[in-house]
Amino acid sequence: MGGSTISGTVNQTVTLGAAGYADPLTITATGTVHGTNGKNYNVIGPGSSGSIGVTATLGGGGSTDIVNYGAINGGAGGGYYGNHHGFGGGAGAYVGAGIFINDGRITGGAGGGVVATPGNGGVGVSLAGGLFQNNGTISGGPGGAAFFSGNTGATGGALLLHAGTFINAGLVNGAVSFTDGTASAVLRVAAGGSFSGAVSATGNSGAVLELTGTTAFDLAGIGTSFTGFTHLSFGAAGTIEGNIAGLATQQTLAGFSGADTIILDGFSASGASRSSAGLVLTNGTTPETLNIGIAHGNYFTVSAANNQTTISGTNVIGYTVPTVTLATNQMLTISNSGRIAPPAAGGVGNNGTSALYEAAGMTNAAVLNDGVISGGKGANGGIVNGSRGYQGVNAGTGGADADLLGGVSLTNAGRIIGGVGGTSSVSNNGNGGDGADLGGSAALTNLAAGVISGGNVVDGKIKTNGVNGGTGVNLSAGDDLINSGTITGGNGGASVFAAGAGGTGLNFQSSANAAAATVMNSGVITGGTGEDGYSAYPKNKYTIINPGNGGVAVNLTGAVTLMNSGKIIGGAAGSGVKGHNGNGGNAANLGSGAVLINQAAGVITGGGNAGTGVSLAAGGTLTNAGIVRGGTSTDGYRGTAANGGIGADVSAGAYLGNSGTIAGARVGPACSMSAPAALG
Repeated sequence: MGGSTISGTVNQTVTLGAAGYADPLTITATGTVHGTNGKNYNVIGPGSSGSIGVTATLGGGGSTDIVNYGAINGGAGGGYYGNHHGFGGGAGAYVGAGIFINDGRITGGAGGGVVATPGNGGVGVSLAGGLFQNNGTISGGPGGAAFFSGNTGATGGALLLHAGTFINAGLVNGAVSFTDGTASAVLRVAAGGSFSGAVSATGNSGAVLELTGTTAFDLAGIGTSFTGFTHLSFGAAGTIEGNIAGLATQQTLAGFSGADTIILDGFSASGASRSSAGLVLTNGTTPETLNIGIAHGNYFTVSAANNQTTISGTNVIGYTVPTVTLATNQMLTISNSGRIAPPAAGGVGNNGTSALYEAAGMTNAAVLNDGVISGGKGANGGIVNGSRGYQGVNAGTGGADADLLGGVSLTNAGRIIGGVGGTSSVSNNGNGGDGADLGGSAALTNLAAGVISGGNVVDGKIKTNGVNGGTGVNLSAGDDLINSGTITGGNGGASVFAAGAGGTGLNFQSSANAAAATVMNSGVITGGTGEDGYSAYPKNKYTIINPGNGGVAVNLTGAVTLMNSGKIIGGAAGSGVKGHNGNGGNAANLGSGAVLINQAAGVITGGGNAGTGVSLAAGGTLTNAGIVRGGTSTDGYRGTAANGGIGADVSAGAYLGNSGTIAGARVGPACSMSAPAALG
């Protein structure tokens, strides 16, 4: 086995890699290295500083290069017996590369003594590269003494950082400083690590102070004992405490998570909000900003007492944030005071932003919503000069509030709302955004208090069409939905030309051989309401005859099974003028491969004005033990009564099994039917 060992005393500089000191080098508990002492200045020759105890500029292969269990000392500086200065002590260790582990003692050399100006002590460790792990004690050398005046030289700093990474789990007994400049030097503090002197990074913009290790601990004095750092990092769980100068003057606070705490001394916050700059605290008069990075799972609770503000990391959102990107294995709660609400889209015609989505490659996240998740509003349409008047640019669609792929579980007891579509002066407004858009192998549970709705639509202007409300929930292959609350499509927009239709409540469209999706409904699923048509001109220059249709409650095609013991209701039709109403939305459209099992407690009703209860296409299946009926007739605005809808519309190649009640059925040829209990 290669390498070398020192177990006795060496009174000269030891250079790693030199003859007799092969890499790796071990200094045992009985080993001592003492740098060469400097020469005194006298008539025979000039004086000199003490030499370095150990020099390490090799390494970089990833393995440990030096381990010290004994003692390393810098050489003492030379003195002078006349009117001259003393010389400085040598550094205990200089490290420019490799990995150095200290489990013993490292001390800088003493300064030289003189009559007038004594020499300063040497630095304990000078780090210019590589990795230094301290589990022992590092001290600066004592200053030299003046023989008659009693003056002493300055004690050497314990640690001088030029570059590299220093990890302290032991005692750094003296001052710590960084060289000026922008070189990246990292000071990591682990549990058990302590500093007896000031730690200053003033003048070095690349200096980083970081918590490290696997054990949580506290590091206080940021801004007093630890000064000048522009970057602080939570590489391990813990608490940092400091004043405004140390924590709230544009320092970057990286890696803050649910296990961490920041205590801000001298400031008692009465409110908090989150911005792109971080966490903004206010005491009613003065805001202070903690630049906590906008990272996955990066949320806070804020409390104040005794002129201190405590910010605790949490996986609970209790205030308004713009968007959330889920990380792997994240457990996130949006409390009843929390809200995820992206700002409106910028530009012209751009779609709104989703409020909740995942990071690339994310797996296994879980979200509980007791608050509000709302998609961003679509951008407004612009206006382009035309030959006569203006040509409008279509407005943007509202964003989905929850846009989730596989491996995500979302439980909702609050509100989830698709974004509002943007507006346009002379062309189409934007459609409403979806409430929840699940991208495959995701699970959504909507509890009894939960409401999920597609985005509504702003009414059309004089020269624009009304557009459609957003879908409540969009499912993909392999998704699971359990609903005991309310799911509804967004409402359509009104217009003097053609009003918009209500959005679909629940939509699933896939191939028959895709992974099956399952839905269990004991709550209410409804289509969105079609908007009313109206006349903007009392003298009938324009007369509306096109109100919006109600939205379909459930629109399913492919490998999906819906078990219903609740209510499925088609969206209500919009009303028009002079007896013209829109059509009510169908309660359920079933395409090929889709299966709807309506249990005894289940009620399926088409939307008002001719909405069908269940429309079965070829390959679709309805098994009914409850009630299926068409929409009731409704009065038209300024018009006459409208028509009721049929209970079931069964196409050729579909299957209908009925042991309950279907009020009104239209059955095509070559369909399959079990013995009906009641077909109207």
